Amino acid sequence: MTLTTDTTHANADPTTRVRATPVEVSRHVTSEGTVRWTRCPTCGGLRMALTPDDPRTAPLVSGGHAPDCPDSP
Repeated sequence: MTLTTDTTHANADPTTRVRATPVEVSRHVTSEGTVRWTRCPTCGGLRMALTPDDPRTAPLVSGGHAPDCPDSP
């Protein structure tokens, strides 16, 4: 899947690529905060992100980067 910018605009560059938006698979609340699972629409890779309830705690992200996928985080 390749996404490009709108080429109808006079200054649009048809080679400019827009990153695909991850698809949310699941979101649920835990005792630590909110866990969100997303899937890359290009390669299918999964990513988990924990947003803690406590603002003093750093967010946690897990999921591999696919080197061949331009949309993989």
